[in-house]
Amino acid sequence: MEELKARGIKLIELSPEDEPFSINCLAIAPGRVLMSETSERTLEKLDKAGIETIGIDYEAVWRGGGGIHCSTAPLVRDRLT
Repeated sequence: MEELKARGIKLIELSPEDEPFSINCLAIAPGRVLMSETSERTLEKLDKAGIETIGIDYEAVWRGGGGIHCSTAPLVRDRLT
């Protein structure tokens, strides 16, 4: 976490009322993530921080032990400096 802070990356904590799998989201662009719509409080925190969130129905996959990031292919992203 210290390295992320040193790079100027703001950390947003998962709301304790939301499921732990809430953090298993997918960054699809800078400032835009795809995540479960059931993570209402975390979605709200991200929105307040200026992160665009796209909530999807993903609960059935969670029950099987998977998450959004784990069930997608990696994206090619610009390198962090």
